[in-house]
Amino acid sequence: SSHPDVVTQGLLRADLSVPAAIAATCTNDADPCEVHLVEAAAAEHHVLAMDGLLADSSYTCRVAATCPREAGAAHVVALRTDPLPGNLPVLTASGDPTALAGGPFTLFNHQRYCADATSQRLVIADPFGRIRWYHELPAGMSMGVEARPTSDGRIVWGGGAAAVGAPRIVRLDG
Repeated sequence: SSHPDVVTQGLLRADLSVPAAIAATCTNDADPCEVHLVEAAAAEHHVLAMDGLLADSSYTCRVAATCPREAGAAHVVALRTDPLPGNLPVLTASGDPTALAGGPFTLFNHQRYCADATSQRLVIADPFGRIRWYHELPAGMSMGVEARPTSDGRIVWGGGAAAVGAPRIVRLDG
């Protein structure tokens, strides 16, 4: 299923008859070169979070025990992510597509404090300008929020002109 709060994350649940390590791949049906992989240590019940999926997209996911392999055959499931929330920006990227493909992902602070809009979030976009992750920030922040990735795949953020701007670390699942 799509994560209830972050539609760019898929959740795969696997219940096994015996404890086993498992691996899952999710391949974008529209772009077979986009493949996501996640692994988990031995257990009977697994919930695997597949981060960085495109919103409003279909994926074919394969889940299989890796050790012991006798735990069962691979299972194929369809996963459809929900559309992005309407308050996220629409981004474009231009340039040579082959050069963009090897480019970096971009983490930035996006806010709307005009008219009736009062939202602020952190956003990660891929080199093509497609949003791969977002995290809603508390109300009342200012544009002085700064964010950086950590070495373990989390995001540390803080700042702004509010007491809620004390440094915090957030996982990709929020």
